[in-house]
Amino acid sequence: MGDSKTRLVDTRKITPGLRVLEKYAVTVGGAYNHRTALYDGVMIKDNHIAVSGGIKKAVATVREKISHLVKIEVEVSNMDELSQARSKSRCNNAGQYGS
Repeated sequence: MGDSKTRLVDTRKITPGLRVLEKYAVTVGGAYNHRTALYDGVMIKDNHIAVSGGIKKAVATVREKISHLVKIEVEVSNMDELSQARSKSRCNNAGQYGS
């Protein structure tokens, strides 16, 4: 990835019983661990957005219930959704683009 700011990260999906070894292998290989477990952050997916009535409402609901230190990720499927997710964000890299 050269000099880009792009980071290669793993998924939370692991082989049962091998979490520590697999997470270690990722870092030794030069990539980064995305999350160790569900407690590391909140991911808002399409079904959460639908039930909440939109991205902004979903993020606001979650934000009220968690510590300001917990990362919120929003799964989006188009650029408009990405824009909505970013507008509720405190940082510039909000949203995870893809289906």
